[in-house]
Amino acid sequence: MTTSEKEMLSSKRVLIVDSYLGFVQAVTRILQNIDYNVLFAENMAKFLEKITEPKPNLVILDIETDAGKEVLKLFLPEGGCFEIPLITVSNSEIDFGVLGCESLINHVHFVKPVDRDALRQAVRRLS
Repeated sequence: MTTSEKEMLSSKRVLIVDSYLGFVQAVTRILQNIDYNVLFAENMAKFLEKITEPKPNLVILDIETDAGKEVLKLFLPEGGCFEIPLITVSNSEIDFGVLGCESLINHVHFVKPVDRDALRQAVRRLS
């Protein structure tokens, strides 16, 4: 195992699921400044690849992407990602009850644009 692989296993990892590269780059800079390793998935297939071992400590998901609502359902009790903390983002307020997702735990939602300080606080608290 290389040194970078060992560092990746021992540090906190955040998986960002979003197809908009500008948002991913901005959040990556914020997280790297507070010593998080950042993984990126632009679609469901990439998410399923990157959610396996080593599991991320936290997922940031734009629920308005093509795969957003599908990925979101994996964080419900019957989904395989239920124990991983989740931050969701969207361009407007979301009624999670309408989506059938009122049972989410370890969850915070932000409306874009996301306040940097609020994001840092949520990441630290959830991960």
